[in-house]
Amino acid sequence: MDYKVIVFDLDDTLIDNNENIKCAFREVLNSRNEKWNNDIFKKFAIHDKNYWARRAKNEKLKKEKFESNEKKAEHARAHRFMEFFEDLEYQDAVKINNIYMEALKENIVMIDGAKNILSYLKSKNYIIVVATNG
Repeated sequence: MDYKVIVFDLDDTLIDNNENIKCAFREVLNSRNEKWNNDIFKKFAIHDKNYWARRAKNEKLKKEKFESNEKKAEHARAHRFMEFFEDLEYQDAVKINNIYMEALKENIVMIDGAKNILSYLKSKNYIIVVATNG
């Protein structure tokens, strides 16, 4: 069989998701004038993973009405930070999430060898597709 299209998952296949999250969370702490340490990051990483797992099982957001999918995503992402920091109002949590999301885009840490594999596939004229649920 001759493949023409190859689909990659983004997180932990092409990019080191943990390192990307670490960089983004560091920016969040900087914006709050809080000091970075590995303990607070570990606490956030556990919270983040558990938050999204709980949300996937929770019907609450599915019952609420949102004007768009973007507003629904904003609501979920803001509440993640409201739960973690406990001192944030909704609009401040939205701002924190915006900082976090921008930092995720700016501080991409690739998995060792991923760039070489992608370059090789491109040189062989494969169509490369990247998918992610994040």
